[in-house]
Amino acid sequence: HPADLDSFIADDRPPRVHDAELIVLRAADTKGRTIATLVNWANHPETLGSKNTLLTADYPAALYTRLEERLGGVVVFLNGAVGGMQSPLNATVIDPATSQPAEKNSFRKAELIGRRVAEVAAEALAAAKPVAVDRIETREAEVFVPLTNPRYRAAGAAGLFRGRKALYTNGREDTSTAEIELPGMGKVKASAGSDLRTVVGLIRLSRGKSPVLDVALVPGELYPELSVGGIERYAGADFPDAPLEPAIKTAMRAPFRMLVGLANDEIGYIIPRAEWDEQAPWLQNAPRRWYGEVNSVGPQAAPVVVTRLVELIQKP
Repeated sequence: HPADLDSFIADDRPPRVHDAELIVLRAADTKGRTIATLVNWANHPETLGSKNTLLTADYPAALYTRLEERLGGVVVFLNGAVGGMQSPLNATVIDPATSQPAEKNSFRKAELIGRRVAEVAAEALAAAKPVAVDRIETREAEVFVPLTNPRYRAAGAAGLFRGRKALYTNGREDTSTAEIELPGMGKVKASAGSDLRTVVGLIRLSRGKSPVLDVALVPGELYPELSVGGIERYAGADFPDAPLEPAIKTAMRAPFRMLVGLANDEIGYIIPRAEWDEQAPWLQNAPRRWYGEVNSVGPQAAPVVVTRLVELIQKP
């Protein structure tokens, strides 16, 4: 976890918490040759910005190229807790060729990030000792999250999710309709179901009865304070007295800990309930509403998802 990895991430919402730890898993054959390397880090691959019109893998392109040059095999990148949002867009990355900040929204900046992440990963593996595992366990649980985002309800009423995402009532798929009052739309006919079904998961690699690696599978973009801790209570929050969700990585039993975001599903941002802010005044007297709530299913997403995932992790 070198300091510069943290500096590659710019968080645009308080609290300024990053889950910048780089976790690397390498599989080798009996002769020691690399089969594949898995890299887990939490930073949106969007260095090029919203005006880029070219198809690109962004900084992972340089990560793949450099790490495969050094190690051989195939490199796979899995993102982590990127909500809030964790992004290189406003991060300053010094170009060693000029000793100046790399140009914003440039391929050079993306290349510098990817190559540095690759070098850190290779150095970590060079210093690591092989770990033997004889057990791979997977766990999965379905959860039902109240869907309160009026924009999502409006999209459902317009048929945008037809055939893709059913809504549920009391754990059962609800195909009935009802008139629902939606902001700016008045009364519309939409699904009567109120809950969105999704899943959380855990992968555990163990040696005997001792966990070696825990991998949490999160169905959306988790705020990093739900991964590593650091939830804050701010004046202006809609639920200032809400219980604080436990930090997922802190709850893990294994010495090596991954968190994979956007796994199995994408329900949007998963925001600590105590930091939820959909009504003015805004957190820390911000001049306008925060971005995250617009793309979240609702304030119950974090309590439901995190609580169930921690139960899976701590289950004997």
